[in-house]
Amino acid sequence: MLLEFSSTVAALDCALAIQDLVGLINQGVPDDDKMLLRIGINVGDVIVRGGDVFGEVVNVASRLEAIAEPGGICVSNACYIQTKRVQSSRIRAVSGGGAPRLSVGRRAAVC
Repeated sequence: MLLEFSSTVAALDCALAIQDLVGLINQGVPDDDKMLLRIGINVGDVIVRGGDVFGEVVNVASRLEAIAEPGGICVSNACYIQTKRVQSSRIRAVSGGGAPRLSVGRRAAVC
């Protein structure tokens, strides 16, 4: 699913709300049956043609989604910079092997 937002903060707020809701739905569900979503967020201009959305921003968001942990949110560095002051309690940079890592709540994200 692809969603477009006019604000980076709104996009991250929505992603966090979705993951929180899925977490509630998964309570009491056996691990093998839990629904785990991966969410990727990027920032930038998109091309809209005939109801379809294109561009490098969309491609990067898709790649971020692919590397997100199951149940996690992976954001680009640009998204992190724009949202860290507003979401400081839910997103923070942490060190790790390889790429820089972000922690979103109890979920980890790589940018």
